[in-house]
Amino acid sequence: MIILGVTGGIGSGKSVVLDYLQSSKGAVICLADETGRQIQKKGGEAYGPIVRLFGEEILLENGELDRPAISRIVFHDPGRLEELNAIVHPLVERRVLEESRRAEAEGRDLFVVESAILLEVGYQRFCEEVWYVHAPEEVRLARLQKYRGMAPEAARAVMERQKSEEELKKACDVTIENGAGLEELYEQIDRHCQRLMENGTVQHSEREQR
Repeated sequence: MIILGVTGGIGSGKSVVLDYLQSSKGAVICLADETGRQIQKKGGEAYGPIVRLFGEEILLENGELDRPAISRIVFHDPGRLEELNAIVHPLVERRVLEESRRAEAEGRDLFVVESAILLEVGYQRFCEEVWYVHAPEEVRLARLQKYRGMAPEAARAVMERQKSEEELKKACDVTIENGAGLEELYEQIDRHCQRLMENGTVQHSEREQR
């Protein structure tokens, strides 16, 4: 079974790529960032350790974590951010790997893990290949405004906090251009999936040397 990593900036259209991989290639899709959100909910694996780290003052009236309040704390305190990441990221990775093993046991051919911070948390270690979904800035801004109701200034602020195009293109094995129509997008996905299945995968050591 091939494990494929997919990443990209906000508004790049990763979900369209994932939908096509699932519908046309039978891929099992794992949304790592969503898993991270789920385990931080009340009763989740990360909930208790996070409350112990920050104290009960970061709880809402319903007992859930006040995520904006935590974001403000870690934004001003890198040490706290490291402690938070040390709680969440290993638990998410364990879930991802468990899902991949289940998919392999079921005889699936392609397992796709998606995360906006895939490279930052090191998932490329167990991905045979990593794809970067790219779209021009103006296209991303238009999508964020249309589908998420984000103001251009807010969208740009989020984009500036993410890795640059140059960093992502250098670190990833394949760049999927998602700024034109669906036909062109699907052609790229088809071509790279066929190559993966026919010719095998890149060596992890090659990626680590970039």
